[in-house]
Formats: sequence, C-alpha cells, structure tokens
Amino acid sequence: MLKNIYNSFKLFLSDTFPDIKIEEYRGEFKDKFPAGWNPSFPCCLIKLGEYSPAVRSASREIIKHRADFTLYIGEKNSLGFDIIQDIIDELNGLNLPVGEDYFSIEVNSVKFLTGVNAVRVHTIEVSIT
Repeated sequence: MLKNIYNSFKLFLSDTFPDIKIEEYRGEFKDKFPAGWNPSFPCCLIKLGEYSPAVRSASREIIKHRADFTLYIGEKNSLGFDIIQDIIDELNGLNLPVGEDYFSIEVNSVKFLTGVNAVRVHTIEVSIT
C-alpha cells in the first residue's frame, strides 16, 4: 500500500504543479550536496517520514494506513511563499485517490530549513490517512 500511496501522491503533485520539479529527496539540502546533483528550481522533493497502520481489525489486518511525508520546497531568487501557499491550498483536506480507495491529506506544518546563496528551502510536513 505504501508504494501505491507514494505513487499517487507524486503523480498528483506532478499533474497539479507541472512547472515544479517533483522528485524523491536524497539528502540534497544537507550540508554537503550529493555528487552529481544538478539542481533545478523550483523543486519539491518528497521524503517518507513514517508509514504505519492507523487502524487494525480484530484479526490484526490493517484496514487504515498512515503515511507521513516531508516535502522539501526549493525556490531560487524568491522567498518561496507563493509556491508554498499554492501547495498548501491544493493539499490540505484533499481526498487523494489511491487505486479504488481515497486517502485524506492534512498539512501539519511549514518550516524554514536553510538558505544557500539565492536558494531558500522550506519543509512542509504532510500526513496521508
């Protein structure tokens, strides 16, 4: 189920924000950038924080899932607030189709992460249940 949630979430972001590079987070905004990373801005990099069963049946079968993601939003020559607000507006309260099910998305917080040269990076914490 995790793979389906992730793929649906990434596809939704890509379709909704075609001008933003949507990729997996691989530590791009740590102190030392990974070798060979050629940044493209604006970007939204997705990192899984946690995946867990939210509800189990009496027979211990998982009947409701929860996935927490961190979105790393990088914007060059801008504060990035317009992109952040657009993402929040699209995600908060969204019912994301995953196969034949629907999962609810909740935006939990937005934080400033770092500023490097003309690039500012914020994180958006998102829960999908």
